[in-house]
Amino acid sequence: MTLDEFRIKHSLLIEHYQHIEHNLENTYAALNDNKPFLKGMEDVEKDTIKRLISRIRSLQKRKQVVVLTDDECARIEQVCARRNYWIHECYIELVFDYGGGPKKSEDIEMLENDLREAEQIRNYLFEKKLPYLRKKIQEELGKPATKW
Repeated sequence: MTLDEFRIKHSLLIEHYQHIEHNLENTYAALNDNKPFLKGMEDVEKDTIKRLISRIRSLQKRKQVVVLTDDECARIEQVCARRNYWIHECYIELVFDYGGGPKKSEDIEMLENDLREAEQIRNYLFEKKLPYLRKKIQEELGKPATKW
């Protein structure tokens, strides 16, 4: 893997992590009956993934709905730990060869595995939030939300 290939995959991975965070923020804001959607988004815009999950769990308990199971929350929290590595530590800890790319095949495999998992979770969370988002929009606008 060249350095350019690494940078592209690394950037895609970070993008997936950002979408995961955004999907969790949307889910929280859509579930929160006490505030308009945008106000709910403002409440969590600086929250960590772990804090977002905690807030969603609290809303699920209060509303007696299950958006994310305990196993799903645990998996997302594991992804959060991987996210922290790729954002804060990878350039310090990875060994690069003279051509610029990662030297160890384990590092390349780890990047590709994390990229696949983050993409799966991103897509899963997007699908999970839609029914709640549609309902929230319908409530706030007073008319049915169009199908996206």
